[in-house]
This record gives sequence, structure tokens and C-alpha cells, in this order.
Amino acid sequence: TPAPGDEPENADPLELGPPPAGFDPEQEEAPRFLTPEDCRALREEALQYYHRYVALLVLEDYDGVIRDTTRNMRVLDLCRDHAIEEGDRKALEQFRPYILMMRARALASQALKDSEPKAAVLALDEGIEALRTYFSTEEGEPDLEASREYQALKSMRDALVPKLPVSQKAELRQRLSEALAAENYELAAILRDELRMLPHTGA
Repeated sequence: TPAPGDEPENADPLELGPPPAGFDPEQEEAPRFLTPEDCRALREEALQYYHRYVALLVLEDYDGVIRDTTRNMRVLDLCRDHAIEEGDRKALEQFRPYILMMRARALASQALKDSEPKAAVLALDEGIEALRTYFSTEEGEPDLEASREYQALKSMRDALVPKLPVSQKAELRQRLSEALAAENYELAAILRDELRMLPHTGA
């Protein structure tokens, strides 16, 4: 296994070759073919990537953080969907909120670096929505707003929103009206939540 930073150009570190015999992409349950040894190796490699993306964040190499967190999210998905042992399917899930948060922070920070505050807010909104989805599926319904990951993204968002053009709220209201007219209630709910998260300025 190559050390982080030594990957061959254009190589996919998660390429596992052809699927196992009998694989049917239409079947309801994903095939279980990752052995405990496979999962252990993936976890150890993911830990190396974790150390690297934390260092890259300090160095403000946001593209590198996005790359490594995206890679580790794929590892979590791979183990969750294809590990043979239940313990291996769950072992990394506790880290999903943290990786989602770090990736959203890096996306937003890169957008700010590129002078794109709207894109930064969008990245944070998507990160918050991903956290909401994760917590809504967890047993015992843990409190999203009490999580450190949610608070980190919300604080960053609250600091950014005042920098947006004044028309942002009007734009969201227009999109909400269009979504309701089109009976796209899922999008309307998201836009409504975005409006509620904007600071009250009397506008």
C-alpha cells in the first residue's frame, strides 16, 4: 500500500478490480465481500489520509483537504455497504459527521479564497444538509444542533451571510415561490430552511 502522497498518477486507491461473481447491481442488498483483513487495511490507510488532510487544512491547501476527505468518505461507504462483518460495517461510521464537516469547511474556504462567498455559503448549506441526513438516520435520533460538527458549520455560515449581497434573501424567496408553484415541495422545504437561517435584518 503506498503512503499518502506517493500514489501513482491517475491511480484509484480504492479500485478493487471486478465485482465478485454473481454481482447484481439491481439486487436490494449490496454484496458483502470485504473481509475483516480488507477492512482493517482500509481503516489504517484512512487514518493516514486523516493525518494528512488535517495538516493540509493548517497549510490552507483546501483542494488537498477536499481530495482526501472525499477519498475517506468513499472508504466509509465501501465498508458500510460491502463489509462481511457487521462490526466492520459500523466501525468507521462514527467519523462520518467529522469528515462531512471538514470537507464542507474546505469547500467553503476554497470558495472564499476564490472570492466566491455565495459558493461558500452553498457548500456550508450542503454540508449541514448532509449532517441532517446522517443524524436523521441514526438510532436514538441524536440532536443535530448539539453536535460540534453542526455548530462549526453554522458558525462559519453565520459569519459569511452578512457578506452576501442584499438580494440574497429576495433570490431565495423567488426560488421558494417557483418551487411551490412547481409543487417541488422537497426543494421548497430546503429553501424555506435557508431563509430561516438568514439573519433577520428587517428586509
